[in-house]
Amino acid sequence: MPPNVCYAPKFAEMINVAAKKIPHLKVTILNEAQIKAQNMNLLLGVNSGSRHEPRVVILEYNGDPTTESKTAIVGKGVTFDTGGYNLKPSPYMVGMKMDMSGAAIAASTVMAIAKAGLKTNVCGVACLVENAIGAEGTIPESIITSKNGKTVQIDNTDAEGRLILADGITYAIREIGHIKQIIEMSTLTGAVLVALGEHLTGAFVTDDKMFRQFADAADRAQEEIWRMPFNYDFRTQIENSPIADITNCPNTRYGGACLAAAFLNQFTESKPFIHLDIAGTATDGSMMKGRGTGVMLRTIFEYLQNS
Repeated sequence: MPPNVCYAPKFAEMINVAAKKIPHLKVTILNEAQIKAQNMNLLLGVNSGSRHEPRVVILEYNGDPTTESKTAIVGKGVTFDTGGYNLKPSPYMVGMKMDMSGAAIAASTVMAIAKAGLKTNVCGVACLVENAIGAEGTIPESIITSKNGKTVQIDNTDAEGRLILADGITYAIREIGHIKQIIEMSTLTGAVLVALGEHLTGAFVTDDKMFRQFADAADRAQEEIWRMPFNYDFRTQIENSPIADITNCPNTRYGGACLAAAFLNQFTESKPFIHLDIAGTATDGSMMKGRGTGVMLRTIFEYLQNS
């Protein structure tokens, strides 16, 4: 849908309408005031230049009454990404209405699991914003305190997806609770396209057993993934800010996808974690110019059905 039609409140309501048709699926939608009350300041900072309010949509399905443990599925929902004050060049603005793909897939995956009645517990967190330029927009070198208390130096307003996801991950862990593992998906970096092209999803996984099970699920679903590295050196680059706990975008040309993953891992509180960078695979055309594919929905379904 065009971005002037599918902005955050409208997108949230579309999810709500679809989800309410499915039995045993709880829907909660946080408006801007409720997001502020949750101290989700990174998410608010990304949306601060937009004339539209942000939304966070939470979908909860409990299909296994024998345990309270659940899987969090978190998705990036930037309904349009201008880059903010680090404005994208015109050719790279094309297709940015698809930067909400992670949130759409996260919500759709939880709905699919609920429809099928899988014996598993899941919560989906869809973080919905617009990264625009406005009088109140976040400017580079700002310092923002995240929901989990870490201070973040905003060195690039176009590295915005990791910011909203950080607060979304913290919300799942601290507000929903009983999270045993986190799966997150996002059209996060152009760097993953440089590394893997348009046919493989970059998978960053902190737990070897989790990766093996997820890779088996991807094979069954016939979706291609490639494991990418979490590495101490990337973590130290993220932590290299003289005035904040971490930076959202270290000053380097190299390892962009890995640095983004390392940033997200700062917020997982040692939970087993899968980060799926779907920038190359979320659409069926080059550089996010095509239609949505729903990539990784089948793989996550298979993984939770069989793990």
